[in-house]
Amino acid sequence: DGRVLAVTPARAPFRGQTWAYAVPLDGGPPQRLPWGPVTALAPGPGGALVLGVNASRRGAASWKRYRGGTAGAVWIDPDGSGTFQPFLAGLGGQLEHPTWTGDRLVLLSDHEGWGNVYSVAADGSDLRRHSDHGDHYARALSGDGDRLVYAALGELYLIDDLSVDGQPRRIDVRTGG
Repeated sequence: DGRVLAVTPARAPFRGQTWAYAVPLDGGPPQRLPWGPVTALAPGPGGALVLGVNASRRGAASWKRYRGGTAGAVWIDPDGSGTFQPFLAGLGGQLEHPTWTGDRLVLLSDHEGWGNVYSVAADGSDLRRHSDHGDHYARALSGDGDRLVYAALGELYLIDDLSVDGQPRRIDVRTGG
């Protein structure tokens, strides 16, 4: 709609308190969106919107297997009506970095003991694991709507296929100096 959506601690008293804003492309003032403190924002198909809440700035890897009341969680408004409900609340782990790839919501979760990449249908069915980092956490998941990238143990990985047989590939990054 001619605005960029961003999550930022700008105008908040603490850098860990982030809010969602809509920023006009023409340079007008940003509008704080009415959803309260959020840590992530993921617009999806059919007007769906997912909000990440409670996630630590440092990520679930710093809270390893924490299951308390301030664990990272996601809420979904499946049709853009403005009504949100907890999503995957029964999963029992930290949920963070939600993003959409096609009609699937992709996120990081440590509900099986270690942080890995998972995807799920918009109705909460068909949960799939897409990475297998059994001894360290996947971190910083991001996507462009078609592909996903994340980090694990200092390496970058690319996922370009969310099918059951799809596997992440390590990206060979060489730095100079």
